[in-house]
Amino acid sequence: MDRSRLEAFSDGVFAVAITLLALNLTVAGPGLHHPKLIDQLGSHWPSFVAYLISFFYIGIIWVNHHVLIKSIKVVDRMLLFLNLVLLLFVVLIPFATGLVAEYLYHSLNDVDTRVAMALYSAVFLGMSVGFSAIFEWTLHGERVYQPVPREKHWAARVRFVGGGGVRPGDPCFPSQRHRRVRDHRRGRLVLHRRAHLHELRGDGHGGVARRRRAVNQMTQLGSQVNSCH
Repeated sequence: MDRSRLEAFSDGVFAVAITLLALNLTVAGPGLHHPKLIDQLGSHWPSFVAYLISFFYIGIIWVNHHVLIKSIKVVDRMLLFLNLVLLLFVVLIPFATGLVAEYLYHSLNDVDTRVAMALYSAVFLGMSVGFSAIFEWTLHGERVYQPVPREKHWAARVRFVGGGGVRPGDPCFPSQRHRRVRDHRRGRLVLHRRAHLHELRGDGHGGVARRRRAVNQMTQLGSQVNSCH
């Protein structure tokens, strides 16, 4: 499957979910038996707070999802199903947001309000689990353009669970600019190493000291090339 189809479908779901959040922002409107507009807006503060939290949470997940999917070079059935798990909870956010706002409006301490809050938290937890599953999928095999080294898998997981994520520019997720600089440096070092190799294979002019110097320089250059990997 083409990666662009996965991105387009996911972006559509994120866009619908983030739009549906606004449908929960309603007021009774004008009328003889309705309070003033400023009072209506003030009494619906739980709806506005829940909207802001949900909006920015979906936005952050969408940004991270975009960065992560861009790094993927192979799309298989497993990734499609893991992405569906993530989107399953994304589309539940407008429902959970409206539910918790409605019950907070009526009471802050009753059992139903606590159940609504628990459901709201469970939806966000489920979305986090879905996104973490996609991230875990990227750690195995040659599925991304710049695989995270095996010895850095746990460091990447800790950063991801801790909220830091694995962003371009991190040591375990090199940015495109960092890769270009690294490859350029590696190429220059290889050229220098070849030059010293030719010097070592010369016609013998300069004696043993020159050969030893060339060997030492090649050894140092070899260690620098390995440090660029």
